[in-house]
Amino acid sequence: MKPNQRIFFIIVGVLLMLSLILVISTIFPGIDVPRVLVVLSAILILVLLGGGAWAWRNRRKAAPQPTIDRQARERWRMPPLALLSRPTWSPARRAAMFTLRAYLVVAVLLLVVKAVELAVRH
Repeated sequence: MKPNQRIFFIIVGVLLMLSLILVISTIFPGIDVPRVLVVLSAILILVLLGGGAWAWRNRRKAAPQPTIDRQARERWRMPPLALLSRPTWSPARRAAMFTLRAYLVVAVLLLVVKAVELAVRH
C-alpha cells in the first residue's frame, strides 16, 4: 500500500466517523458525544490497523512489481479515454462502496425522520 493510499484511508475513516457522530447526536440529542467519539475512534483505529495488517500480509505474498526504466516512463502517454476499459473492482472495494452507499441512505433517512418529527412537534 502506498503512503498516499494510507493517508486516503485515514482521512476517509475520520470523515465517516465525524459524519456518524453528527448523525447519532442529531437523532439522539441526549447522548454523551465525547464517549461516542472515544468509542468510534477506538473502532476506527482497530479497523485501520486490521486493514493495514491485511494489506501488509497480501503485499508480502504479491509478485514484485516490474521496474520501468526512466526513458520509458518519460515517453509514456495516456491513451485516449475512448480506448480505456472500465476498471474492475475487487470484492473488498465493492463491499466497501456498498457499505458507504447504505450508510448514506440510512443517514439521510434518519435525518429526514428527525426533521419531520421536529416539524410535527412545533
